[in-house]
Amino acid sequence: MPKTPGRKRRFFFKPWAAAARRAHLAELERQAKAEAEARSNVRVSPPHDDPDVDPIFAELVDRDASERAARPVVLPGLEPPTPPIPAPPGVPSTLDTPTAATPVQDRPWISEPIDNPIDPDEAVAEGLLLAENAVIMGMKNRMIMQTLAPDGFATTDHINEARLELIEASDELRRSAEIAQREYVGALQRPGKAPTPHSYRRRDAGNLRLREQVGRRTAEILRDLGDNSAYLASIVDRARRDAWREIGDALLDRLDRRLAGGAAEPTAQDAVDAAEREARIGAVHGDLNALADGRSRERDPSAETTGIAARRIAEAQDPYGAF
Repeated sequence: MPKTPGRKRRFFFKPWAAAARRAHLAELERQAKAEAEARSNVRVSPPHDDPDVDPIFAELVDRDASERAARPVVLPGLEPPTPPIPAPPGVPSTLDTPTAATPVQDRPWISEPIDNPIDPDEAVAEGLLLAENAVIMGMKNRMIMQTLAPDGFATTDHINEARLELIEASDELRRSAEIAQREYVGALQRPGKAPTPHSYRRRDAGNLRLREQVGRRTAEILRDLGDNSAYLASIVDRARRDAWREIGDALLDRLDRRLAGGAAEPTAQDAVDAAEREARIGAVHGDLNALADGRSRERDPSAETTGIAARRIAEAQDPYGAF
């Protein structure tokens, strides 16, 4: 069978398309009239003089006209725009910093904006609390190890140790804030949907900017607290009390078992701890190896560059195209 010109495109006239369009326009016109009638409290049935409108469809439109007029209609593409976020120096941006009182449109399929659940002040307070607890726990464990050491307890400058711990936590938060800033600058230039949780797009710029600001503010406060002698003394005192509480509880438990049975007989929990000891030691070795790899990448900039290049290649080969 010979091919006829224009066979590939197959553009045929569809009479129902014109009728459907006229019906849609008629529905919009009736909806506007119904809204005006509802405001004036006058119930008048809109005329249906268009012969192309299905009678059943027209009846359904009439039945639902009052309900449609009573509630606001949000059409696609008319959602409230996303508030802008200020970009760092040298980066053009039309975004603004989100606050707890600023509604943020971070989900395009939601017609109305939702309030930002993250309060920057609360985030900074939580970061300070986590850093303080981490410093206290580290010093408590160090005191316990010094107490149980075979050479006996060694008197050290715990105030200086607490200061170094706070400075290290401050430096870690500052590095995290710098990473968030770099990701923020790159996210502004990448529209679409992120294919992985660690691949950011323009819609994630607000969270990245907030993460950077919270990290920098928390790092500054921690560094200032490192120069506060009263605060450092309170941290050392809390760590000492926690260490003594754990040592005292262990001694009392051992004494209770010795007095009850005449000897410190092993319990069922001791057997479970002994069986799980190898697994726990293996998990600790895995964490130490991962930490060593991370620090080696920080010392070697080429390793970080290689990781970024590999991630970009993986994103380019994404079958969904990061839409």
